[in-house]
Amino acid sequence: MFFGKKNKQEIVNQPVEKGSSLYNRLRDNVLHFSENGKIKVIQIASANANENKALTTSNLAVSLGEIGKKVVVIDLDFASPKIQHFLNVEKANGIREYALSSAEKKAVVKQTEYQNVSVITNGEIDITSTTSVIVSEKFKKLVEELKNEFDFCLINSAPILTSSDYINLSFLVDGAIFLVAHGETKKEKVEIAVKELRKNGVNILGSVFTKYKKKKDLGCNYYTEM
Repeated sequence: MFFGKKNKQEIVNQPVEKGSSLYNRLRDNVLHFSENGKIKVIQIASANANENKALTTSNLAVSLGEIGKKVVVIDLDFASPKIQHFLNVEKANGIREYALSSAEKKAVVKQTEYQNVSVITNGEIDITSTTSVIVSEKFKKLVEELKNEFDFCLINSAPILTSSDYINLSFLVDGAIFLVAHGETKKEKVEIAVKELRKNGVNILGSVFTKYKKKKDLGCNYYTEM
């Protein structure tokens, strides 16, 4: 995880786990950046698919909830919705139903089994363009309401290189955490994706290595370089 130039940490691939020291470190960095209360809506982004966005988003939400922060997760990865599996909620009545149909807010904001963590799933309405959800006035208004009701709103977004959703999301988020699959994501792909985010004015808070595999000689699941 890179927050600034001094702190580097790698996170292993693991399921949602309460009390994880790895995700607690990520949580503490998020708390540091949000100390002034201006960083509340955070996009979890990656260059490609299969870089553990949903896993990281869910674990970060649980870690924040454990210390009393109210968190809501929105799953906007329409091509590969996985949040409902990690946070154990029904997929039906999600953001698509709210933005494009008559579903009410109280029906789509679902409380999870994890303390202080709520989730808005992807939903099940079949649509050809996800842009219609993100640019809808209902969605924009919802994000503003959630900012007032929760300490953090974590948005699991579609991969930057496979969807243009990040362009419209850039107007709504306060910052982004960029994920890189250790040993898998090519440097040039990272550079293109980061350039696209910055071009659209997204404040990149830092980046996280996912899928890091423990080295036998380290005797731990992560290492830091100061």
